Amino acid sequence: MPQEQTKVCVSVSDEKIEKLIHMAVMEKLSKNSDAMISKVVEIALKAKKDNYSNTTLFEAHTHAMIREVAEEAFGEWLKKKRALVKKAMIARLEKDGKAATIADAMINGLSTSYRFCFDAALHVVEKD
Repeated sequence: MPQEQTKVCVSVSDEKIEKLIHMAVMEKLSKNSDAMISKVVEIALKAKKDNYSNTTLFEAHTHAMIREVAEEAFGEWLKKKRALVKKAMIARLEKDGKAATIADAMINGLSTSYRFCFDAALHVVEKD
């Protein structure tokens, strides 16, 4: 006796499938969330900056942040010491005719290179 074959077509919307997958993933994550987070953190800390370096992304970002803070702190300190730096610079320029040497180097740089731009003010005080 021949058997009858019955075809059944079921149509499930993409939204329903996405919702079911989302629920299944969330259920798995919630069962072992501490281990999952620990693993993600471990992977993030070990991720390399690029294929050519042993430096991790975390190290690179940390170093950049430290440099930024250090530059800011040094800038603030330098502003407070501006008068002392100026005094030391003037003393150094006046010693052994350094002002003329620096001025010559700046003029030479301006006249020989179109790639560099100097913004400098030179104040030379003649001694009595």
